[in-house]
Amino acid sequence: MTAAIAIFAGLLIAAGLTGLQWIDRRQFGRRNAHGVQVFASYEASQRAHFIEGLVGVISRAAVLLSLALFIGAGLVAWS
Repeated sequence: MTAAIAIFAGLLIAAGLTGLQWIDRRQFGRRNAHGVQVFASYEASQRAHFIEGLVGVISRAAVLLSLALFIGAGLVAWS
């Protein structure tokens, strides 16, 4: 049982970190010659920032939850 929790926690850590890397690499809109992001409209800009924020919150929550599960499973296995 503890091994299953540890494996699940490891998968959550990987998913959370993948989400954080996705934010860094995600390209919303296009870049002009000076490297500045250009959006088709104000709404597209707002939507892009909302999605980036949402993915960031979910990824950080997944990492924190999985770390708690991992530490808890380790303590249960150790005792």
